[in-house]
Amino acid sequence: MAPAGAVTRWRFWIGVAAGFLLLLWLLNDILLPFVVAVDVVMAMCALLAGGSLLGFTGVLIAVPVAAVVGVVARHLMGRYHASSFYRGSPTG
Repeated sequence: MAPAGAVTRWRFWIGVAAGFLLLLWLLNDILLPFVVAVDVVMAMCALLAGGSLLGFTGVLIAVPVAAVVGVVARHLMGRYHASSFYRGSPTG
């Protein structure tokens, strides 16, 4: 028969795992796509790149930097699509 402390430890770790999975679900399915507007694949690539370039600091700033890059890229693509160069209009 297991001591009482072992049962308490298992319950604690099951609670930690459940909390971690809940937090992971909230982050990946709610926060990233709707609030930050970063795709999950883009966030994972940003985390990998940030971690390999700057270590733990890179992991911390990877998703906000990816969000800023995404916003700037969408803005620049909108300007490009509205330009006469994209539409093929003469500039003269």
